[in-house]
Amino acid sequence: MAQHHVDSQCIEQNHDVHFERCDQLAVLSKNGRIYWSKMWGINDSSCLMKVNGLLLSQGLVQDPMHVLLEGVVRHELTHLLNTFIYKEHFFHFAVAEQHII
Repeated sequence: MAQHHVDSQCIEQNHDVHFERCDQLAVLSKNGRIYWSKMWGINDSSCLMKVNGLLLSQGLVQDPMHVLLEGVVRHELTHLLNTFIYKEHFFHFAVAEQHII
């Protein structure tokens, strides 16, 4: 029998709680990591967690049609590079250009 879920049944993720859970991954057993992966969808910390203003825990999962065919990847990559290069100064545009071309 098919199940239907609505947004009111889902728990909204909290940025601070997500950071705590990622920190706690280091002390979990193998079975604990498997449980957390299934329960919370957390497999490891991401370097993207260091980007100010990028709240990974509040993003919505995109389906492939919207990501690839409607240009979400291009839009998000443009925003990400703008943040990395011009706001956070992680690297210069010339470095990015070298690796893209």
